[in-house]
Amino acid sequence: MTRRAIMTTRGIVEGGGISVVASAGGRFETHMHRAGAQLLPFQPQRAMVFQNRVNLDVLETVASQGIKLVHLHGVAEAQGVKALADAASLPVVQTLHDVADAGGFFQRRATRRHLVGDVLVAVSRYVADCVARDFRGMGERVHVVPPGFDLDALSDQEVSAPRTIALAEKWGLIEDPSAVILVPDACTDTRWLQSMAQAMTAREDVVWVLIGEEDSTPPPSLPERVIWVPGTDDLAAAMKLASVVVCAPDLPVAACDSALEAQAMGRPVIVSDAGAGAESLDAGRSGWLVPAGDGTALAQAVGEALGLDPSQRAHMGLAGRAFVQGHFSHERTHAALMGVYDQVLRCA
Repeated sequence: MTRRAIMTTRGIVEGGGISVVASAGGRFETHMHRAGAQLLPFQPQRAMVFQNRVNLDVLETVASQGIKLVHLHGVAEAQGVKALADAASLPVVQTLHDVADAGGFFQRRATRRHLVGDVLVAVSRYVADCVARDFRGMGERVHVVPPGFDLDALSDQEVSAPRTIALAEKWGLIEDPSAVILVPDACTDTRWLQSMAQAMTAREDVVWVLIGEEDSTPPPSLPERVIWVPGTDDLAAAMKLASVVVCAPDLPVAACDSALEAQAMGRPVIVSDAGAGAESLDAGRSGWLVPAGDGTALAQAVGEALGLDPSQRAHMGLAGRAFVQGHFSHERTHAALMGVYDQVLRCA
């Protein structure tokens, strides 16, 4: 979510627009500043929106800078953001980066209160379908704008040898000739690890790198030849180290960013069909789509990926990069989002 907000800000500023980012703080603000945003503090609790000087400063800045709309990323503190937007008489565009389980009536009613956008932007067709299914009348307000990636930064040529070597040394891979399997976000779905175990035990000649989230703890009882990494600041270099990237969660996901970044780097991928998985690769050309939770299919796909000869691997890498360039480039995503902005402003 943070990366997409940063890319949105960068696109607005590069296009000659003004981006004012109001937030409660955090490490992402440094990146927002580098992208050209004007940063302001914000207290999002609805009850405090008009009782805090910092929020009145936001309203004054909105008026003086001629801001035309509010873009809310996610659903956290949506009521407070909506109150601020209403006070400034501005429409709200809301990006949905995920969809909470809204299976019961009371869950749907509670979630609906946080869908405050005049227009809802879904990061995948899967998310859009969930909104249309669970919230009557909201489907027509949803636009699908998939994530966009900087293809200049995600390329073998851009990732220098020193960057790759430094990461390999950090992970203890520099002396290991075995293939490296990169498995992002492995600890976010414990049932996925059970499926992965079958593939891991089937290929003892492979070094597995499990990349978790920052500040997370390693899963218990990891098999041998599995390296646990609590996040990385250089994902592009990590992708360059990989022979194949696996993003095969058992639970539905709103998007598979790691699989898309891997394809941009020319790496074959294995993706499960949970959630937006099928939208995240050119199945059969840039990688393998496997049934969620099917350890046998996952192990077979891993074996086929590691059995590719150099020519097959190169062709699959080219297909993956072409797929991302055609559907998930930063320029394409930014143009689609600007189209949503224009529609909202015409109707305001």
